[in-house]
Amino acid sequence: MRKIDAFAHILPRAYLARLERQLEHTMAPSRLDYYREGVFSFDPVLTDLDARWRKIEPYGDYAQVLVLAVPPLEEVPTASSASRPRCRSRTSSLPCASWTAP
Repeated sequence: MRKIDAFAHILPRAYLARLERQLEHTMAPSRLDYYREGVFSFDPVLTDLDARWRKIEPYGDYAQVLVLAVPPLEEVPTASSASRPRCRSRTSSLPCASWTAP
């Protein structure tokens, strides 16, 4: 029976480089270091497709649906938007649970 992992996270290298450049302007250096050392480089299969294929090859009839491991860049604050409110006004009956991307 074929098995499909529908939530296999990936962080393409080019995407990661752009994300890190954006986070350098909005995140405390110590927190960014934590992400660089502990999250972004946690497992090579996160950023290296060849490493991913080698790791899953022994499992035979197995497939993955790759999804981004982090929010879309459009939802990550930029230097110019970091000081803006991170959620919509409370004029609706819904709780303020998310923020509007610039």
